[in-house]
Amino acid sequence: MTMSGTYVVQEFRPRFADAELAVKHANHPLRAFNRVDASPGASARGETVWEAGVALANFIAATFRGADIAGKRVLELGAGCSGYPGRTAQLAGAKYVLLTDSNERALSVLKSGTRRVVPGDNVVADPDDDHELCAERDAEHMMCYGLAYLDEHGLARLELPRLELARLDIAEPAPEFFNSVDAFDIILAADVLYDEDERTCTGLFRTAASLLAPGGRLIIAYAHRADDEFIDPIASGEYGFQCVGIHDVKRSAVSHGWTTELEIVEFVL
Repeated sequence: MTMSGTYVVQEFRPRFADAELAVKHANHPLRAFNRVDASPGASARGETVWEAGVALANFIAATFRGADIAGKRVLELGAGCSGYPGRTAQLAGAKYVLLTDSNERALSVLKSGTRRVVPGDNVVADPDDDHELCAERDAEHMMCYGLAYLDEHGLARLELPRLELARLDIAEPAPEFFNSVDAFDIILAADVLYDEDERTCTGLFRTAASLLAPGGRLIIAYAHRADDEFIDPIASGEYGFQCVGIHDVKRSAVSHGWTTELEIVEFVL
């Protein structure tokens, strides 16, 4: 499926507080195809990189260390075209990461961004172009994402994925695929909630409650667009979540220059 529009290859380097991780991933930025034209539907389709995803990715990089993430299973809801939070969790040491979105186009663009290696920032490109999945010169970079390994001849080969993509709409029951996967330790959601949309909020907590392991964490990042006092009653009511942390995001922590007021909220089940 090809869709007209202007995309750039955006590079994002999570700000790891762990010195070893910071050095390890310094030369391996996360890359995403970000649609930059004025199409009013691009954001709704998940083809635009939103500020809350950048903020949540940096929050994970700054706060998750050692046992916080090592060996954990992570699910990102509404990953859009970048999946930055989930991909940052993988770089930090998560055992398995599943990136999901309700929009097939967003997943297609996201897949291209996670698999294609394009040097340079703000390179105009088309995520629908054919390209090699894993050229030999890109082997080290691909290994950073858990997508490849070097065989005895020094050639890059694909391995069983630590990062996968699947369609999931929080407004609908989870697809059959999710009946065969283990529960997740951490669920992430950035810019999934908009205004006083109680239907979306209910869908978010219902989905998280059904897929999260007991004692698991749900971490939400969103921009303040309206009165959001409806969130906690839905979370703590039928679905049994407890709010354990609220973090205001400083503007300096959002690396791409946005100035919207952001908040990151942590829940446990």
